[in-house]
Amino acid sequence: MKPVETSRTGGGTRALRPWFLVAALILAWFVGAHGATSGCTTVAILREGVVPDRATLEQAIGVAPEPAQAVAVAHEAARLKAMAARRELAFPLGVARLLLSTALVVACAMAIAGRPGARAFAMQAVVAYAAYAGIDFVLSRPIRAAWIPEVAAAAAEIAKTSAAQAPFADVRFWFWFERLRFGLLEVGAMGLTLAALAAPRSRAFFAAVATEASRTRPDEDEDP
Repeated sequence: MKPVETSRTGGGTRALRPWFLVAALILAWFVGAHGATSGCTTVAILREGVVPDRATLEQAIGVAPEPAQAVAVAHEAARLKAMAARRELAFPLGVARLLLSTALVVACAMAIAGRPGARAFAMQAVVAYAAYAGIDFVLSRPIRAAWIPEVAAAAAEIAKTSAAQAPFADVRFWFWFERLRFGLLEVGAMGLTLAALAAPRSRAFFAAVATEASRTRPDEDEDP
């Protein structure tokens, strides 16, 4: 039996893996992980039909929240309330976010590990997530229009005792925040990841992975 000189991700193939590919995949992995957590929370709350209000969320903290934390709690409560009011829209979007984010996490992990066929799967997952993010942003406009004024009003109340929270009392801040979040963390991150996967050095890396896998498979089959 011929010994296997290197593993699928070791030796020569590991040396071919470009640093920008790893960085882009890690970024996309974090976006997917956050999306999966958000989607799971949305689906669980809307399925149970019990939406926690601001007081309930503050009690869950266990201590009196700091002003910045109080704004975050008000934001989450207002967002969940707006989604519950439009459950017929928010629930399927939450399910889609959960599924596509999970697929993105798995695809990025496989690509980072250098699994054969992972590049095609990762590119499909990235494109699917970016397409979903665009659809979700457009369809969720009524939900944003409902929760942004509410959280801005809550921030204005908190700003009476903490001037540092005054910027959060402006509805324009939240609208632009959501646009930047969508443009940078969703579409932007997916665009960078897709470009990294399509780069010549990345193609060479995954081609080497596929070649090494095809060489080692016959040797593995010969093992007693």
